[in-house]
Amino acid sequence: MKQPANDVKQRLSVSGVQRLAEHQHTTDAARVDAETTTNENTPCLNPLPAQYTNPATFTRGTTRVQVRLPAPFVGNDEVVLARLGGSLQVPPGTPIAGFDFDGTLSNRRASNGVNKWRSTYWDHLFASSRNMVRALAAKGFAIVVLTNESVDRYKNSKPMEEQLGPKCQRVAGWAADVGIPVLAVVAISKLAVSGGHSFHKGPKGVAGNAAMWHTAEALLGMQSRANPGSFFVGDAAGRDGDHGDDDRRLAASAGVPFYTEDEFFLGDPLSLI
Repeated sequence: MKQPANDVKQRLSVSGVQRLAEHQHTTDAARVDAETTTNENTPCLNPLPAQYTNPATFTRGTTRVQVRLPAPFVGNDEVVLARLGGSLQVPPGTPIAGFDFDGTLSNRRASNGVNKWRSTYWDHLFASSRNMVRALAAKGFAIVVLTNESVDRYKNSKPMEEQLGPKCQRVAGWAADVGIPVLAVVAISKLAVSGGHSFHKGPKGVAGNAAMWHTAEALLGMQSRANPGSFFVGDAAGRDGDHGDDDRRLAASAGVPFYTEDEFFLGDPLSLI
């Protein structure tokens, strides 16, 4: 049974706390090194492809709608995305630590009289998650957030901006607090497909739902898919009380191990990787 998103999410074993503290020291040192050292063997990421723009252009029938996004997000008909927290260094063979956002890294709730779909509220759903993500970056993982936010039902720019803007701000706020480079990819359409895979994690009538994952690999300059050590964490796992199994299916489609948010962040999460 899926646990409620309350104080149960704040439990962490003593060994887990100790290991996270040890890795936090390593993380802080790595962040300083990254800011002051240039590694000639590490490829520099090129600017994001020109197909991603801000304002983004979304197609609605024969109409092209211009949608303004919070900087530094850019987008197209499939996704909106951003590199947050500085430049990513991605040596060959870098594993991806992939995470869903809502219900995995952060709660989604109403705030200041604004409903949860248009609220900018974010938090750390687990007491361990902030330090854990930092520890993963220090261990050499590329941190990637893959999350849904469909705006298929909207025909005009205003409601699209009113829903996408807060979502982008929530992810950016979370990433700024964690303080390490993050690639964030947001699927905005259940209809968009690439290579037989949907970008949105929900559709089932396709070969797979890993197009967001494949997009992240391409943006990170990875030559092969599913680098060893990569994994994905999400709360849509098909358990009683889950809203679906979208996250578990994404991991299977991408060919990487899957962990629920409880499996990964409660107890001793570093023992899983």
